[in-house]
Amino acid sequence: MSDNYLVYNGGDNYLRCEYIAREGLQSYENLGWTNGHKIYYVLPKGAEAVELKFRETGYDTEFTGEFECSDPLYNRFWKKALRTLYLTMRDTYMDCPDRERSQWTGDAVNESGEAFYVLSESAALLTRKWLHDLAGWQKTDGVIYAPVPSSNWDKELPGQVMASLGFYGLWNYYWYTGDRQTLADVYPAVQRYIALWKKGNKGTMLLREGGWNWGDWGTDIDIVPLQNCWYYLLLKGMRNTAQILGKKEDAKRYAEQMSALKQDFNAHFWTGSEYRDPQYKDATDDRVHALAVVSGLADRDKYPAMLEVFRTQEHASPYMEKYVLEAMLQMGYGAEGLARHNRRFSKMVEDDRFTTLFEGWGIGAEGFGGGSVNHAWSGGGLTIASQYICGIRPLETAYAKIGILPLPAGLDSARTSVLTPVGRVVSSFEYTPYMFMLDAKLPAGSRGVIGAPKQGVREIKINGVTVWKNGRAVRNKVARLSAKQPSDQHLSFDVRGGSYRLIAVQ
Repeated sequence: MSDNYLVYNGGDNYLRCEYIAREGLQSYENLGWTNGHKIYYVLPKGAEAVELKFRETGYDTEFTGEFECSDPLYNRFWKKALRTLYLTMRDTYMDCPDRERSQWTGDAVNESGEAFYVLSESAALLTRKWLHDLAGWQKTDGVIYAPVPSSNWDKELPGQVMASLGFYGLWNYYWYTGDRQTLADVYPAVQRYIALWKKGNKGTMLLREGGWNWGDWGTDIDIVPLQNCWYYLLLKGMRNTAQILGKKEDAKRYAEQMSALKQDFNAHFWTGSEYRDPQYKDATDDRVHALAVVSGLADRDKYPAMLEVFRTQEHASPYMEKYVLEAMLQMGYGAEGLARHNRRFSKMVEDDRFTTLFEGWGIGAEGFGGGSVNHAWSGGGLTIASQYICGIRPLETAYAKIGILPLPAGLDSARTSVLTPVGRVVSSFEYTPYMFMLDAKLPAGSRGVIGAPKQGVREIKINGVTVWKNGRAVRNKVARLSAKQPSDQHLSFDVRGGSYRLIAVQ
């Protein structure tokens, strides 16, 4: 049996192995896999163990991503996040290997996002299977539930389902892989599910209880605006999907619904200093504000007030903290965002007993009902490391156009290497009060955009040639200022495959 069975079991004893021996020399290998950081053997009196061994098994994938930065705590978080992700992948994504080993669909959203940055392309097959499972187990009345596949549990968790079928789930899978067929396969199921939602007289979506009205672990969950944020992200994913599938009328309808919901969401929930359901009386929910930013529901003029929410309210679980960090980077408050992330994760990251991340912020009473010590939903900051801090992300489907647009988040330096469908992409930067230096490598034959944070920049050189000076682009043969800037925080330049050194002087 393992230490997970004996102690760190999330509230119950689940997995142990037992073998009844006969006399004489014999060998035994348990067919069911177990997990933990320590294994304990209990032998009958007089028995002798000749050899004790273990065989590591796991999902058929390779570790292909790299990340390292000037912050030792964040480096350690990244390594634990990678290990945790791998241990929660078998025939499905699972919430944890310690308890039910079930494909809770909200967990799979974060896990699949992480996999695109650190694992080989075979991991995308598990993501595709998850999405087909989710649609294939839809009830006849249109309800989609989790976990799937299922035997004795068929309850809908509305927030998790919307996260899975929307922008961060189904659409994100397509955006990183280009798998149009899966979009087409799952689209009808999402349409049936969307039809279950109803709008109230304020124009916002009414609360949908589902089978389990779960918004997150923890307290101070402002569930109505939280569900509205997830619904907006669901519409956003479906609008994009309809465009790809050539369903113009559907795309137009979803776009119109998004526009109306954004207007009504802000009219109904924005108080002038924060988002809040008028019927909600508890502490302000940081989760709502995070999703309002990353979804696009919140406009930039609200960011200063929202920053104060992130400074004073810390209710999100490790699952939702990923969206807080992402929101703060998008808002331009990356240094504060990373400082908050490090502060909240420090206890589990610095715990030398474990190589994995926890379900909650602690163990036992601090772990949301016990919690497991191995939950990959806590590793969303791994995605942020490469996607935002080092800035590698697809600007067109499946990296047909590559973005390398770092947001340093207060770090002096960081480096990441990501294996994409078009080849390996590398981003490495150093940042001082007076200079930003980016070394970028794009695969041969690829197209890309590289950029520097634009605040206070006087001059930019790429491979020794001045491309920007005193507020204007400079004609050159190395790189052209991007006609459509993909980020309002950067000065970005179009490049082709190759190696580039960008130096921005402030």
